[in-house]
Amino acid sequence: MTGKVMTVLWETARVLGIEVMEFQLPQYPQPPVRGLYTRYKNRDIILLNQDDSLGEKTFTLAHEMGHFVLHRHELSNRHLRTTYWSCNEYQVKKEIEADHFAWKLLALIYKEIRHWERSQRHYRRTLNIIAFPHHIAYFKSLMRGRFFC
Repeated sequence: MTGKVMTVLWETARVLGIEVMEFQLPQYPQPPVRGLYTRYKNRDIILLNQDDSLGEKTFTLAHEMGHFVLHRHELSNRHLRTTYWSCNEYQVKKEIEADHFAWKLLALIYKEIRHWERSQRHYRRTLNIIAFPHHIAYFKSLMRGRFFC
């Protein structure tokens, strides 16, 4: 399921015009850097740590998309960007907001994928119930020679 969620997130980022790239990000701060959202030359970019697991990358991409949706205008403003990196309380508040956004986004995507999969199974089951007896009747009639002159 995580692979499907990551595919939805990656495609959503593409549609929103966000370039997502994987790099080996620095490990020296503790905890290590998992991802980063930035604007560079009017391009929105999300960097993911290529060494992370699929689950970690999935949450990180959702988290960084949270920064894009909630904070991109602040992070493109030089004064507010400086405040973000220099004021720990402000930074923690923005990180918590991005985490909450990620949890809600992932819950929504998981729910939609489960709903779609259930509806596909229901559709196939319904199709088999409706169509299968007709196929049997059709083949039985062929075997009896009803459609032959």
